[in-house]
Amino acid sequence: MSVERLSRMTDEELGEALRVLEPLLLQPEPPDVADEVRAAIRAGRRPRRRLSSRARIVILIAAAVLAVATAAAAAKLVIDLGGIRIEREPTLTATPTGSPIAGVALGQPISLTEATTAAGFTPVVPRGLGTPDRVWLTSGTNAFGQPDTVLV
Repeated sequence: MSVERLSRMTDEELGEALRVLEPLLLQPEPPDVADEVRAAIRAGRRPRRRLSSRARIVILIAAAVLAVATAAAAAKLVIDLGGIRIEREPTLTATPTGSPIAGVALGQPISLTEATTAAGFTPVVPRGLGTPDRVWLTSGTNAFGQPDTVLV
């Protein structure tokens, strides 16, 4: 039946339709289980074995140890994944360093005046730096055929 048809029915017509459907809607009587339940109650339940309080304590301690160990392993894994490793090393003693130009074959050490005479021209010295601390004259020549001069 459609909703429109049901909405147009009178109460008597609706009651008659439900009486016709009644045999189709009835369910069989549920079985009587009261006797079975009473018999089970009289027989009583089997007592369950319960753990002693010592056994419970041992189980709880074991579970706590496992939980702490798992948390520690997880924390170590997170730290290791970060790639950060802190290690203590013995402190190094500072060793004196030599001159940065010691042992470098720069030529023969001379004065700025001697370098001017040997080169045949006055070497250009940057004004902001002042006179050089050291001057060397090499045995080689530059592209113009003049001796190379190194100013430090």
